[in-house]
Amino acid sequence: MRTLREDHSAVSPIVGVMLMLVVTVIIAAVVSAYAAGMGEQNPKAPQANLEMTVITTPGWQGIQFEHKGGDVIDLKDLKIGFMTGDTQMEMGYYDKLSEKYRSLDQSVKDKIYHFQKVGAPPPGGWSGPDTYIRPGESFMIYADQPKTPFGFMGFKGEKSSCALYWDKKNTYTLFDKQTGAVYSTGKIIPPINKA
Repeated sequence: MRTLREDHSAVSPIVGVMLMLVVTVIIAAVVSAYAAGMGEQNPKAPQANLEMTVITTPGWQGIQFEHKGGDVIDLKDLKIGFMTGDTQMEMGYYDKLSEKYRSLDQSVKDKIYHFQKVGAPPPGGWSGPDTYIRPGESFMIYADQPKTPFGFMGFKGEKSSCALYWDKKNTYTLFDKQTGAVYSTGKIIPPINKA
């Protein structure tokens, strides 16, 4: 009877090459997954402590936010949402004030947008508006009509509008438009101004 002789000398190099190929493919997949995940990281909103005050003057009214501390924020990254009863609206930096309202008061005439840094040059001024708000600085969100004696404050955005009355439950939320992080939220009560 004849016995078969087994020769394993060619198997060892093939197994080695196969193992190197598998390891190379695994490393390539891990590096590819890591690199793809880096581009999709969620941006973090700056952290800031903002304090809100309702402001009325003889010619205009609005909401002022004072930056009490934290990171620098950009007005262009902010949105504000108003809710009163069943009415809700949102607006951001690029929503423009009504031209009729801007013609009513000289101090507001050059302000094109609702969101304005206090003390900044008008949009298109020397080098354009400074939209960065640092700790200790303030910004306004102007209402769309001058002060009224009725306890009323109205805002008109690009797609909707909202009227806030002194005797209604009015709330606001100021937030980062990219991440949804909330900077300030609370109630708004327009004052009743004696004529």
